[in-house]
Amino acid sequence: MTADKVKDILSRLSANRGKAARLEAEIGKLEAEARQIRAIEITTLKASRIDGMPRGKGGKSDPTGQKAVQLASGEAVSAGEAKLLEKISAKKADLSQLRLDIQLAEGWLGALMDREQLVVSLQLVQKRSWREVAAEYARAFGDEMSEDTLRRMRDRACEFIAVQM
Repeated sequence: MTADKVKDILSRLSANRGKAARLEAEIGKLEAEARQIRAIEITTLKASRIDGMPRGKGGKSDPTGQKAVQLASGEAVSAGEAKLLEKISAKKADLSQLRLDIQLAEGWLGALMDREQLVVSLQLVQKRSWREVAAEYARAFGDEMSEDTLRRMRDRACEFIAVQM
């Protein structure tokens, strides 16, 4: 992994947290819709009349039983539910990748020394200006550091992370 890739992942940390929260909400909403569709299917299944009479040739011999098996196994019983399940699956895959990126970035930040962590967090994650980073650094540690020194500290920390990966 390169230092630029590390910087990119760290700089997207806040945005990724927001996207993950949004995806979790969307997944919850879609799952609720899928449950509603399934409940409707179950209700119509209960309303089906089982009369024991044979059906026409070439058709399903037991459409009620077929639908019951689909419901019990968790399969989609309608096209609308199938589309929702596909959307849910795609969003869960996106969420999984976002969570991985978030965990990577948080783990990297946790592995840094306090001074490096502050500089990287303020400059890359929070996107603060170098002047603000220098002021916060001076307030937190009592040392006056130039913007160039802080920039080198950030770059060394990102190089360290890249080498470890």
